[in-house]
Amino acid sequence: MLDLSGLTAIATPETPSAVSYNLRRGLRATPPPRSSLPWTPPTPSTPSTFSTPSTSSTLSTPSTSSLSTMGSPALSSFSTPNTSPGGDTGGTSDSMAGATDQLRKRLMTCGTYLGDPAFVPRNMEWVSYGSTGVLCCQIEANRYHMEYKLYQKHKDDLVAPVPEPLNLVGLHRVEEALFFLNADGNWTKDNKFNEKYCDAKATCVLGPAWEALFAVDEPLIRKNLEILMEMRRSKHKPPMKGAYAKIGLKFLPKVRHVLFERIKEGDEEEIPDEAIDIRNWPVTDASRRVEINAMINSHRVISIPAFDVDGDPIHPSMYTQQLKGADVRVVFNLLHWGISTSTSSGTGSDTFVLDLVSMRAISAPRLKAALPRFKRTAQKDMFESLDKGKRRRL
Repeated sequence: MLDLSGLTAIATPETPSAVSYNLRRGLRATPPPRSSLPWTPPTPSTPSTFSTPSTSSTLSTPSTSSLSTMGSPALSSFSTPNTSPGGDTGGTSDSMAGATDQLRKRLMTCGTYLGDPAFVPRNMEWVSYGSTGVLCCQIEANRYHMEYKLYQKHKDDLVAPVPEPLNLVGLHRVEEALFFLNADGNWTKDNKFNEKYCDAKATCVLGPAWEALFAVDEPLIRKNLEILMEMRRSKHKPPMKGAYAKIGLKFLPKVRHVLFERIKEGDEEEIPDEAIDIRNWPVTDASRRVEINAMINSHRVISIPAFDVDGDPIHPSMYTQQLKGADVRVVFNLLHWGISTSTSSGTGSDTFVLDLVSMRAISAPRLKAALPRFKRTAQKDMFESLDKGKRRRL
């Protein structure tokens, strides 16, 4: 059942996630006012290093006037249809359809919904931050360029600016296949990249939404996403990696979330009170538990910014049960790394990452049946009465 109670079209996380603290350290000392945000950004200290795809990269919403309506109270006036026993269910279907239509219309006003026919990619710009490309709105890109020029002239007195990525929004269904958006992440002990668990990422693949009204936007969402990535492609057009995963014959968008970050000197003051202790991280096997025990003093865990249909944070042990197969509103940042040609592989790549900012369930999971009904077997013939000529009650 679709439950849109309290759901808004805000393209920002419902609560400040610990992941945002990584790159925020390089923000200017006095950030511009963001009255529309539901929380206050932390005070930055020193710039962080942002050079590899494994770096946590969630930042805040661009401070543009065009997005100022995204935190409006008018966007959170959904009401849940009365479906309790004995309640008035006559208009439930109409109410549900009206609620989904209302959500979609409100997303159209946020300015960053990829399924919006009025979405304008030319109002956005890719900004280079070290070796990383960050998609920003045009106003934020102009701000960053100006501050960076000023920083180059006064490096001894100023803190290096950090670009604030644009929060893109999509409505999707979380695919069952290749679902690793959980505490374990997409990591195994003997992985082919020899990656350590401290570098693990949680990932999942996004397909068309179950809800037909949301699913009609899928082609436009894919088109706009491809346009944005094409704006950053290298001149020699190397293979594009990272942004898609193959399921069957289809290539579908893939989002990722960095699960851990290394603790640096002075970081203790920036850890939010609601952060989960790494000792309590609910891994499912002994090999990951051994890795966790080795990381207790060197890393902290960054919970996946996932929320249930009521807007409450999902406990790390329940990610799979509440997200796998559900329709979700996804907010993510788009990042890019250009991998140059190497002598060993002989080719480079354009690596794009859909870095998760927030995921909010807007319906309960609807998992596909593993076996079609007409192929299921039974221990007893359920249609034996047909052979005996018995009348069946219709």
